[in-house]
Amino acid sequence: MMGSPASTAAYLMNTSQWDTGAETYLRKVIHEGQGRGSGGVPSVFPMPVFETTWVLSTLFQGTFSVDTLDKKHLDRITSYLRNLFNRQKGLLGFAPSVLADADDTAKTILTLNHQGEQVDPGQMITHFKTKQNHFCTYPGERNASFSANCNVLQALLSCHNVQDYSLQISSVTIFLCDSWWGGAVLDKWNQSSQYSMMLLSAALIRLLEFCDQGVLDLSAALLIDQIPVVLTQIANRTLFTQSATGAWGIEELPEVTAYSVLTLAAVFTIPWMMPLKGQIESAMQEGQKFLLRTRGDWDKPRHLWIEKVTYGSRNLSEAYCLAATRASISSHAWSERIMNLVNVTERSISKISKLFSSLTIFHDEPLWRFEASAIEGYSFLPLLNSARIDILPRQQGAKNKYLDFIPCTWVFINNHRRLFLHANLLWDMMVLTVCNFRVDEYMETQVAKLGADRLDLVKSAVRTLCAPQNANGIQVRKRPHEDSVRAVHDTSQYYEDNATNEISDLANFKAIIGHYINAMLDYPRIQQASSSDRMHLRSELQTFLLSHISQIADNARFSTQKPQFQSITAVFASPRMSYYEWAHTVGADSVSCPFAYAFFTCLLGSLLSSSSYPAYCFSSIHQTYLARDLCGHLATMSRLYNDYGSFARDHAEANVNSTNFPEFHDPDIHFHSTSYGEERLAIEETRLKADLLALARYERENADSVADKLLERLRMSGSSKDRTKADGIALFVGVTALYADMYVERDLSNQI
Repeated sequence: MMGSPASTAAYLMNTSQWDTGAETYLRKVIHEGQGRGSGGVPSVFPMPVFETTWVLSTLFQGTFSVDTLDKKHLDRITSYLRNLFNRQKGLLGFAPSVLADADDTAKTILTLNHQGEQVDPGQMITHFKTKQNHFCTYPGERNASFSANCNVLQALLSCHNVQDYSLQISSVTIFLCDSWWGGAVLDKWNQSSQYSMMLLSAALIRLLEFCDQGVLDLSAALLIDQIPVVLTQIANRTLFTQSATGAWGIEELPEVTAYSVLTLAAVFTIPWMMPLKGQIESAMQEGQKFLLRTRGDWDKPRHLWIEKVTYGSRNLSEAYCLAATRASISSHAWSERIMNLVNVTERSISKISKLFSSLTIFHDEPLWRFEASAIEGYSFLPLLNSARIDILPRQQGAKNKYLDFIPCTWVFINNHRRLFLHANLLWDMMVLTVCNFRVDEYMETQVAKLGADRLDLVKSAVRTLCAPQNANGIQVRKRPHEDSVRAVHDTSQYYEDNATNEISDLANFKAIIGHYINAMLDYPRIQQASSSDRMHLRSELQTFLLSHISQIADNARFSTQKPQFQSITAVFASPRMSYYEWAHTVGADSVSCPFAYAFFTCLLGSLLSSSSYPAYCFSSIHQTYLARDLCGHLATMSRLYNDYGSFARDHAEANVNSTNFPEFHDPDIHFHSTSYGEERLAIEETRLKADLLALARYERENADSVADKLLERLRMSGSSKDRTKADGIALFVGVTALYADMYVERDLSNQI
């Protein structure tokens, strides 16, 4: 019954009349099934369509071909599949006459097309295409299968008249790329994420080849924005997870290693990965050596596959291992159009790699990992450049010197710590980071020109705009497709009509900053966060903006001391509070860390929420308390490292720096500082910076200590959601620490 020994046995035990056919089937299962007479029986038997199509299509994925396989047996299999395909009108299941599914149908089409049969996929499209534009495995299924859609895409791409199916190819590619970007990759039919990556990489490379030839055309959102990121992340995650033995996976299984080798064989042809071709080839060779060393284990598969129960297949395990050991690298003569999808030069890679490799956080990383992460960071740049995130007007002539490295900061930590959080989360934080840099620039170059006498009015406007009752009070223009990966608020038209390069009045400020506030609070992927987390975000956003304005007021008062104290060691004579209080309030809040942290926790909360029940990011008092304490230390740490890096720039622009506070100076010695010689000034500057760096490292130690406690509590809870939170917090802490190290190396802000 339906190829199920369990169902057949249940039927036979309860039937009123003995069924000899059912008995014969069960005896055959016991003796010919995988148990081989031991008493064990598989959950499904037999599976002739499933096993033959999976084995043959896998061998063809390696270097096997029709010419290198046994022609007699291959012809028999081909004839069997062709006749069955025709008899069942283009719809097949794992065995004859069982319920048809998209997976086995797609694999049959792919296998037959590989052998020149050129079968029609029309029935597969008609029967399994959903209203949501992906393909279901079985009609009526609740959750889509990632691997089934990969197999459908490969089947469509194997057709001789592939252009006739461009609409279906585009829709299933959108589904797969959206799934990858959203982290929905773990499949329902195989437990290994590497299996999904193997299928997707092979399909997308073939798709790019057709686009390169002009046979197929894809939207910019797919071809430029999404596919390069997906392929680069697949390549990097495969490279980064190989063990010293050459294997992949926690258990270092031959079958999983075979998936990985086949993945690398596919991504080797990616044109923008050229600097890593040597590493990819080396990783493939090490994987193949491992497979050859473990040849005796190929027919002892682990339970990677999922049906009613998990199971392993000797035939499939051996097929993947055979294909992987025979896999070889090949090149493709790509056009400039495809080569420039990720416009990264060796010089750019070298520059970014040199910067990051000099930081202590990465002291044990080999060079190729910096290069791999740099390429992945650059794969986000086309989207970052085209997403129209200029929510605030730009400084005239600003060079955006931070735009190249912002994507790399999130990518480097994600890869370095093997977190592999999904692309949407990385992208959202890249957008926020760019916006925060631009807020800093906007405040310093535009808001400061309003004059100190109007700053109280500016603060009042911020409080009004951030008040809950003002939510959605200003309409923000959005892209037509809000679910698109490009869905960032687009206010360009507003500024073309209404903004100038300099603020001329308070009303203009209200309009501009109002758009920014709504853009942050209405960001699509935070809307499923709890109301409490979103209210906290609103509060932190207000504090962030008010602190910037307070900093402008402090800078204005400090600048009036000039030229009385032109020395780089000048003391801020009229601070409104002690240095400790300033460093933990205005100073910390104005570097945006608390606001960014609140935004990030909203993203995590939305990620973990169901459609009906918004989730708190932190679900207990212990988690919440530690998380807030961690944020406080990270924010103060960021301010101190920022001031260390901007020491010279702050002096040149008359901005208040930590080292200008009286606590850093001996008043008796400073009284004579105007007469310092250059040598004495250099000594004093060194002392000031050393004191500041010591305090920064103290805050960093505290942040690390709290982070360790919070991560331990989250990871020990046993909850998969808490483990995701832990990975997210590890990412945020790592990126914040990375920026701290980068500030020691150089000032990251655009100089006024």
